[in-house]
Amino acid sequence: IGPWTPFILKPNGKKSFTKTKLVEWAHANGLKVHPYTLRDDALPTYAGDIKSFLTYLFDAGADGVFTDFSETAVNALRR
Repeated sequence: IGPWTPFILKPNGKKSFTKTKLVEWAHANGLKVHPYTLRDDALPTYAGDIKSFLTYLFDAGADGVFTDFSETAVNALRR
């Protein structure tokens, strides 16, 4: 499935978020989760930078991501 990122990481103000159960439910039903659309120029305020945001999403169980900045995402994942 391709949910909007706030359905996985629900913002709690500008500096924090709560992990939802969406990924857990999807995986329990045999589905992969690829949230959309990560943009270097439109990150949530709690994300800090693209590397941190990717870390949060993958720690929440995302299997991949949709992004308009694939080079940045690949480089962040390599680090």
